[in-house]
Amino acid sequence: MSEEYVITVLDHGQRVDLEDDNVDVLVYFADGSKCAATFFTLENIRRLFFKNRTTGECASGKYLWAANMIIVESLDEETIQAAVADLMASGEFARAFDGPHPID
Repeated sequence: MSEEYVITVLDHGQRVDLEDDNVDVLVYFADGSKCAATFFTLENIRRLFFKNRTTGECASGKYLWAANMIIVESLDEETIQAAVADLMASGEFARAFDGPHPID
């Protein structure tokens, strides 16, 4: 992956709870491609398990999964940027994010 990239957090017009939420993150590269992942907070994971126990989803809360899930303590800009930079530096970015895909 290229060293030059821009990170975009999709909030879908909703206010994001930095400590209890999940957001889609797109990383755009200078070569015209993008990659995507969903960032979840630990508290959001807990809340989703509880919700699923109530709704019956995911075998009544026995499991939770999401494609390209990245778990962080907070959804603040600094944490997301640090996670992306570290995944790039460690060579794990391509395994954690979906893509590359052409930019629409």
